[in-house]
Amino acid sequence: MNIINKFLVSTYERVAFQSYTLSKFAKADKYFRKIIAIEPDRVGTCYNLGMVNLALGNYAEAEKYVGRERARIGDTYEICRAMADIYWHMKNRESAYRFFKLSKETAMSDKDKNLMTKKMGICASDKSFTDALAAAKMFEEADRLMSEKKYDQAEELYLEGLEKDPSNFLAMNNLGVIAMNIRMNYDNAENFFRMGDAICHLKMIEENLVRLMKLRSKTGR
Repeated sequence: MNIINKFLVSTYERVAFQSYTLSKFAKADKYFRKIIAIEPDRVGTCYNLGMVNLALGNYAEAEKYVGRERARIGDTYEICRAMADIYWHMKNRESAYRFFKLSKETAMSDKDKNLMTKKMGICASDKSFTDALAAAKMFEEADRLMSEKKYDQAEELYLEGLEKDPSNFLAMNNLGVIAMNIRMNYDNAENFFRMGDAICHLKMIEENLVRLMKLRSKTGR
């Protein structure tokens, strides 16, 4: 590749990642495609383009490009997890199960393995899968209610949603926040935060646990 194309790829890559970070997914899509036009075999670009299209809801495109990356580099946790999430959104239960299983087999951390186990359980039957898909709307409505400080209603929906989808660590975090800040029930808050922390690497949950521990130490509760 000549020096001009190297410069263009570097520039396009910077713009693509900046756009992705700012949730400007259409722009990110445009620039990742420009990179592929110049350097079709650049490692990671097809994966990144696939993830952008997953964010855009273009699931067939996401499947195509992540699949290309998989054909090139094989089954890594990131690739298998992306494929599982794509098939989840495509409502392809059996394929989602297969890739969540592969994700668990390639995962390096216990938290990732724990989350994949929950996802596999959800994808194990038509009923549990359908229930989990329905729970997504409950979580969305609960988020809206929480933003409006309607904590009782939000809490009820989060709990109902978790019965259908026990893999939603964001709902666990939000239940912990309600328990900690609204109910002042630190036992429940800790339970919810630790449930979420057991299945994901999320700084927000880790910080909430630290905040809770300080509150418990200060209040003796």
